[in-house]
Amino acid sequence: MSYDVSETEDGAVITVTNVKNDTMESVSGTMLFFKDGEIVDTDNKIFANDDLKFKANSSISEQFSTLFEFDDIEFYLEGYYINGN
Repeated sequence: MSYDVSETEDGAVITVTNVKNDTMESVSGTMLFFKDGEIVDTDNKIFANDDLKFKANSSISEQFSTLFEFDDIEFYLEGYYINGN
């Protein structure tokens, strides 16, 4: 997997790409929002197509946002392949 971050006024758009030739399951992302070094909010998303899978060589974008004021973000991504690779 690879991902790109495009920051927005209220968070960020994350585009995740499945760079393998295998379908993935259970791809999820968590964004932490910080203000002055302290966590002020989190946001969680699932990256999936209509069939709840993440197809090979495809990309999916999700908007992560908060209502709180923030000055930094961290993004964590996890997932696994159906065939266990």
